[in-house]
Amino acid sequence: MSGFGDRIAGLKDSSGDLGFSRAAAAVAPGFAVFPSNEAALFEARNGPFAGCISATVNLNADLCARAYRGGDAVALEAAVTIRKLFDGKPLIAGVKALLAHVHDDPAWARVMPPLTVGSAADRAVAVAGYDAVRARRVA
Repeated sequence: MSGFGDRIAGLKDSSGDLGFSRAAAAVAPGFAVFPSNEAALFEARNGPFAGCISATVNLNADLCARAYRGGDAVALEAAVTIRKLFDGKPLIAGVKALLAHVHDDPAWARVMPPLTVGSAADRAVAVAGYDAVRARRVA
């Protein structure tokens, strides 16, 4: 890393492989690694990660903040449950569809090529799952 000076300060790891993320964080002291999954937030609090960068934080930022700042395990579980609504599904289209639901504004669901809109069934499952998580008191 010394050959790069201060030009490279860290990376956002979208691999989903926390072992790789840990190895990347060990490359150099102060090298900031941001895994792409909320499940890494507890490890980020006291471990090798600088936080997380995740598309689904657009839907669960309040929960992630409570987990990261205060170690709130219930909030982390809720955030991860929301994240899992998109497992195996087109992530960006799903997040945008759910943001359209949250804000009651269909414009949020629009995607640009090459992305495509998710299926109505996937959207219904995500909405029901999100509403169920948010209906629980996570306090």
